[in-house]
Amino acid sequence: MNKIDKLKKGITCIEIRDIEQRVLNYMLISASNYNEVLTELQEREFLFAIHQRIFSQLVFHKDHFLKNSDFSPKSLHLVIETFAFTVWRNKNVKEKATVEILSQQASKDIKNDIETMQTLYAQRVQKENNIYTTVIVEDKRSHTKAYFMNGIVTEIATRGIMYLPKELFFYFKDLLDYLAKADLQAEDIEVKTTLDEDTNEIKSLHIKKDLSELKWIDNLCQWADKYGLDEKIFPRNREQLEDLKELDLTGKGINELPKEICKLQNLRLLHLCNNNIVTLPEEVFSMRALVDFCIHSNQITAKNGANRTPITLLSGHQ
Repeated sequence: MNKIDKLKKGITCIEIRDIEQRVLNYMLISASNYNEVLTELQEREFLFAIHQRIFSQLVFHKDHFLKNSDFSPKSLHLVIETFAFTVWRNKNVKEKATVEILSQQASKDIKNDIETMQTLYAQRVQKENNIYTTVIVEDKRSHTKAYFMNGIVTEIATRGIMYLPKELFFYFKDLLDYLAKADLQAEDIEVKTTLDEDTNEIKSLHIKKDLSELKWIDNLCQWADKYGLDEKIFPRNREQLEDLKELDLTGKGINELPKEICKLQNLRLLHLCNNNIVTLPEEVFSMRALVDFCIHSNQITAKNGANRTPITLLSGHQ
């Protein structure tokens, strides 16, 4: 059985992720390892977008890695932390995710891992009928988007590289087979498909898991719709919501703030001035990134014994 036949035995994207991370970590063991991978692989041969970006930055900082003769664990840890911040700044990749990726186990069979990546890449670039399918899988810990061409995944972008869904396979038919056998109701999974009007092929597939845990998105969107908040101010997309850093809702006629606002953990600025808010949910004080919080000119009161004192301004909360 050749390499391709072996890979057709239902290889998952989790397995491919682990292979790619082993290769990246192998590069950081020594200068010779670094050169070995550099001569064999190219950025496009990585399936995951975040791995492509890390590899690209490793190549860009080639001089630094080749000059660094100290590959001890302590030194390497510092290199990873510094490098992770550089990747995050330049390529909009989360620093934490980069540290996690570059702290995984290094390859113990680099030739086999590289050969597997190259074989998979050769499958991905085969041109047939050019049928495109987008698969989105979201659960409470991750949001993953996979792009398929002719039934083979060509690229994956994810917000949760260490928590990939098990439903994602390299071949689209394996994904469909898995869903056909799964008890969707028992596993709390919702699947929505969109068909191409001309070919009747599946154009997009949206798998939503942990439905009860994701209600916060719907609740926030319903609240935003209630007050007619423009999507440029308050997006309805989960990815954009989780990335939101500033939210200025001054003078929007808002009467209440939903507790789900605490899910926006990257929010640094929240202005609610000149509204009609009476109470604040306790959850708002768990927002660790929040440094500019303004609520003056509302109807909010703070209970102090039997008395209530109007709160006019609260800012600089961390």
